[in-house]
Amino acid sequence: MATKNLAHATHIDGSRVHPEEIKKGLCVYFPSGLGGTLKCECTHIDSEFALFESQNKEWPNTFKVEFGVEDLSPEEFESLIEAMKVFDSCGRLPTDEQRALVNKANSLGYVYCRSYTQANWTEMGRLRYRNQCKTA
Repeated sequence: MATKNLAHATHIDGSRVHPEEIKKGLCVYFPSGLGGTLKCECTHIDSEFALFESQNKEWPNTFKVEFGVEDLSPEEFESLIEAMKVFDSCGRLPTDEQRALVNKANSLGYVYCRSYTQANWTEMGRLRYRNQCKTA
């Protein structure tokens, strides 16, 4: 099982936030969507999800981190590899299915979607890619 949207959160020093660290009152940083970051505090946590509220009153936002979500299957990850090749190409556009898969991988932390047409691998994605290639 995986954790959805946690890969976007960091501590003030830029290090990853791990599920076992989450508790009410924990402050972390999420991308603002406009090029910066938002300092957020955990305001709710239970066995299914945690909510992080922006501490910036001028930029209110809530981020939901979900626990125990389905991870990508090996077959889905193979499809993700192909979808990322399309995102990196100059002459091809991703299909709706490829775009949906890349967005799912973004929420799980394997890739980072920079825009509608741009995505790149994260460190977590590169590690799984390397491991998947070794077992193939």
